[in-house]
Amino acid sequence: MKVAFIDLDLTLYDGAVFLEWAEFLDNEGIVSLVDIAFIDEIIALYKLGRISYLETSERGAAEIGLMLSRKSPEKIYEVSKEFVKTLSLNNFYSYTKPVIGYLKSVGYKIVLVTNEPDFLAEDLKLLIGADDAIGLDFEI
Repeated sequence: MKVAFIDLDLTLYDGAVFLEWAEFLDNEGIVSLVDIAFIDEIIALYKLGRISYLETSERGAAEIGLMLSRKSPEKIYEVSKEFVKTLSLNNFYSYTKPVIGYLKSVGYKIVLVTNEPDFLAEDLKLLIGADDAIGLDFEI
């Protein structure tokens, strides 16, 4: 079996889903701007070349976990489902669906790989037509 593992942010998606999700959670009163500022700082350090991509991912995941640990998992899940409904294919690069369609037509299984929470990854895979998704699993 042939498998194509494809990253989400800035590969298929024009932006950072996590930041948009965090802003949505802020608008819904789930997280605060202070929480988002910590994530922005980590991304800024990466963009400045001060930390590696791996460290960015690890620190970002730890910050997300801390941010969400103080909240109701049920409420996070409910609000996050609403966030995914706000996304459309317009948020993705124009080549996303055609590339996925082509790869599937020549026998590839498409796996979306992302630093987004696993429950968001599952919904995003459906939106773009991927076969499977791997996201972060947070214990909150």
